[in-house]
Amino acid sequence: VARLSGKAYPSKAGLIERHHVIPKYIGNQLGIRSDVVRTLLAASHQIITNKIRSTFSYGKNAPWKSWQKEEVFTALRDIYKDLPTPRSFEKIITRTGLQ
Repeated sequence: VARLSGKAYPSKAGLIERHHVIPKYIGNQLGIRSDVVRTLLAASHQIITNKIRSTFSYGKNAPWKSWQKEEVFTALRDIYKDLPTPRSFEKIITRTGLQ
């Protein structure tokens, strides 16, 4: 996957970025801390970010903003399950959702 993501985002190939497991704008909407970050290859991070943004769009009228907290965490778990992320991401989402 890293090889494919590097081809999709050549300007990010070989770079490292930090990823908020619960994106800040989602955490802010839910009133929870979203300070857990993990280091990822930048190109893989871009793929993950794009997938999250396709479900959790920006804007004050974004559909997900009317979801219950459990629905948000279920959607995040589903996104991470289908992407090249460490399994710890799903555990972090579950742990945060129980707080």
